[in-house]
Amino acid sequence: TLNTTTSLRERIDTIHVSRSDIDIGQLDCVTIDVGEDDAWIFESISVFSDSNPDARSVNNTESVVMSSDLSEGSNNLELCVVPVVIYTVKTKTGTLKNSNTNAISAFLTLSGEGGKVNTGSLDNPKYDDLQKGA
Repeated sequence: TLNTTTSLRERIDTIHVSRSDIDIGQLDCVTIDVGEDDAWIFESISVFSDSNPDARSVNNTESVVMSSDLSEGSNNLELCVVPVVIYTVKTKTGTLKNSNTNAISAFLTLSGEGGKVNTGSLDNPKYDDLQKGA
């Protein structure tokens, strides 16, 4: 069974696929095949199910045009999930003299069993952060 709804506010189409005979488990890859020559560029596809409620997404990072007319784009594309880990870093600036700054250009490297991750700058140029006691 296939049901579709479109959210005009967010411009996201939702497709409900009912299959009682197959549970693929956790999503690894999505293959898109198109059969018409009207061009389509999608940003991302997110999938979740009753048995796997955490959505897994694939992203069309190269803005591949989908079309059966090969002069317009590609009629077949496979995208696989790239695991994304979100690290949340909280800092607390001290209260001693010279504790605050807004121009330190500080960077972190997080290290663990799986390797190292560079955080990028801790300074948010749009916000007066890293202030005394904050």
